[in-house]
Amino acid sequence: MFKKNYFCPVIKILHFLCERKALNIALGLLVYLLVTLPHEVVGVNIAKMFKGIPRSQYDLTILTIGLVVLFLFTAYLFTQILKLEKPIFVIGFFTFCLWCMAISLHMLIIVNIEIIHFIQYALLAILLFPLSKSFFTTIVLVMFLGAIDEAYQYYFLSPHRTNYYDFNDVILNLLGAAMGMIFLRSHIGINTLLVDKVKSFRNIWITYFSIILLITFLIWQKDLFQQGINATGLELDWAEFGAILIRIPTTSFWTEIPPQILYHVVQPFEGLVIVTILLFVFSFLHNKAE
Repeated sequence: MFKKNYFCPVIKILHFLCERKALNIALGLLVYLLVTLPHEVVGVNIAKMFKGIPRSQYDLTILTIGLVVLFLFTAYLFTQILKLEKPIFVIGFFTFCLWCMAISLHMLIIVNIEIIHFIQYALLAILLFPLSKSFFTTIVLVMFLGAIDEAYQYYFLSPHRTNYYDFNDVILNLLGAAMGMIFLRSHIGINTLLVDKVKSFRNIWITYFSIILLITFLIWQKDLFQQGINATGLELDWAEFGAILIRIPTTSFWTEIPPQILYHVVQPFEGLVIVTILLFVFSFLHNKAE
């Protein structure tokens, strides 16, 4: 049984969802669909809101709003962190994640409205956490959901307007999920929800093993997987999947689009390496939770 003597609303809500799995799954699915399905509608409405405004002013406005949200989030986060006996651990993770987000803003984001990925997937991760009660498993789950979202956009929503599978956004989604877990990690009482250390450690390696096993299967049984792809009607040659992830190869590290916007297109192998490193770092998030 969970302890009930925590007054923090966040912990109470998590306990509530832990005891109501069906409701938790339904809410998680609803939020995920709201995040993934209305891409076109949201994009069109945002364009209408800022119609006639120069790109630089638009980006500055969005960045200002983002910084205000970050300031409020940080202020609340530190009110919780300073209650911990060992706050330096969470501060370290928060600083690292913030640093990764800043680099992403500089290198991976074309227009600043894409910082919405951090907020969307942080909220989704917080909502899905009670299903696994593991920071690492939740981050992996949300990362895969984000990867499915990007595949939906690349293959179905706008295949003629996208030149590459957006590993940039996969990384943004992962960082958003990690920030959501850092938010939960900062609350006293979160340890009453976490699976025990032995089970958590086992879950981490089971997850890594499952990913490796899945990749091995997709390579070993590529003909069988191709039959499944053909059955869906999707025109995809699995043997050339890596190349298909980039429809128009980039010729340099930086890609430029008017007006003088530079960003880096994360290549498939590069994306897998970055994701693996980030997952390894955040796999230690459960340590010394209070």
